[in-house]
Amino acid sequence: MNTLCIYYDLNDPQHQYNTLINYLEQFKGYAQAGSRVWFVNSDKDCKTVRDDINELGMPEGDRIIVFKVGNDWQSHGLKPETANWIKINWLP
Repeated sequence: MNTLCIYYDLNDPQHQYNTLINYLEQFKGYAQAGSRVWFVNSDKDCKTVRDDINELGMPEGDRIIVFKVGNDWQSHGLKPETANWIKINWLP
């Protein structure tokens, strides 16, 4: 199991991104850390998650980065439930 960070920059205001949100919420554990940043717990690797997101039909010009997170982290200004999720679910 890995904790992955998914950052996206969505550039098409006319596109409905519900499929992306639904995809992110299907993981065993997830937290939205910001308007464009999610943490998920998954058995999938970064490439597979990136490919899965691309298969959702993302518009040209959208940018996505997926990376496995490490052990050391600090935060400021997160919602308490997001910070708590990270404390409990952060997997090295």
